[in-house]
Amino acid sequence: MISHPLILASGSPRRHQLLAMLGIPHRVEAANVQEIRLPRELPAVYVRRLAREKSRAVAGAWVLGADTTVALGDHILEKPADEDDALRMLQTLQGRRHEVHTAVCLRADGVEYHSAATVTMQPTIKI
Repeated sequence: MISHPLILASGSPRRHQLLAMLGIPHRVEAANVQEIRLPRELPAVYVRRLAREKSRAVAGAWVLGADTTVALGDHILEKPADEDDALRMLQTLQGRRHEVHTAVCLRADGVEYHSAATVTMQPTIKI
């Protein structure tokens, strides 16, 4: 049994919900990390860096940091400001090939474990 609960270094309601659905005891402590892309930083590198920074920004024996972004080529779509902005983004993505990048970093007793995935969404082909 883990003597220290997992700390989710994210304010994401969905990540909290996923851990709860899996029955993983945790508490939420959102990391205070500026999500600013470095010049010429590729989207996959950007999410890996943010996941790592989030896991390091929160104190605890077991800390999980994560980040996800959507990219059209090298252009990252930032978090929508509101529902209208989200609708505009979805319309921009409609029928276009884009990628969803996700990375996680688990810091456990001072050791970091990293994982990342990229999903490419192809345009719908009508027959």
